[in-house]
Amino acid sequence: MKRTMRRGEMLVAAAAAAVLVPLAAGCSQKKATAKGPRGYIVLEVEPPQARVFVNEVLQGSAEGLAGKRLALVPGSYRVKLTAPGYFPEYREVTVGKEVVTLEVVLRKVPPPLLEPAQPPAGEGKDFE
Repeated sequence: MKRTMRRGEMLVAAAAAAVLVPLAAGCSQKKATAKGPRGYIVLEVEPPQARVFVNEVLQGSAEGLAGKRLALVPGSYRVKLTAPGYFPEYREVTVGKEVVTLEVVLRKVPPPLLEPAQPPAGEGKDFE
């Protein structure tokens, strides 16, 4: 005999999925545990409002992480730094049991060289 899920069971299953799926996605981060080995990244980033991502997971702003050690399980990581008005920077970092200091100054996106040209007065009009 086939069993179907009742409405209440479906809501519980949906709620569990909503909690467990993001947790499972965060597992790829490989954050250090209290008992496991750990390495550290220290960030020195300009501008301070830059957002810091490790393996595509937002860690916070450069200002919020300044002077702090970001604990990670030893391994390879991709660090992405972004800020409005600046080119993004990507760094591949190998974390061992030592502290890795990452110093990055983001480059500003230059302003446009020229304003779009306006046609001279009288051009573009139909004359009879």
